[in-house]
Amino acid sequence: MVFKEKQSFRNSWLIFLLVFFQVPVMIFMTINWITGELGEKGYIEWLILMAILGFVFWLVWSFELETRMDRYGLQYRCFPIVRNWRKYTKEEIVSVEVKKRGSLWRFGGLGIRYRFGHWAYVFNNKYYVMVTLKSKQFELSTLKPEEIQSMVAEWNNEN
Repeated sequence: MVFKEKQSFRNSWLIFLLVFFQVPVMIFMTINWITGELGEKGYIEWLILMAILGFVFWLVWSFELETRMDRYGLQYRCFPIVRNWRKYTKEEIVSVEVKKRGSLWRFGGLGIRYRFGHWAYVFNNKYYVMVTLKSKQFELSTLKPEEIQSMVAEWNNEN
């Protein structure tokens, strides 16, 4: 069995919240630029603001957590921050636990977080997988907890 999952912010409330705040700012700045309230060099401020808002929107839009588990181990990446796959064999993994808890409140929001000595990749608030290695811990959010639990059971049956 092979487990694969992709999560992103594209269908989350975060994109709508981002648009809700960015569009009025863009309209306000455009009106001020057109009416000349930004001064002669106002187009520079307008261009800088539009570039920043565009970059923030692109960054949130492009965030994607990919998780794979097979009989050999676990691997994940969180594009664009973690571009290369981080791979861990079954021998490196001490435990894998699926937990139901609001990691959104536990870690203070969605995205990549570092807290209490381990990383968390939070893309939803339903379930997360706590992976304990010999040297560190990390958390990956998931929308498919049953599939991960069956994969862990398969690992345990092979031993």
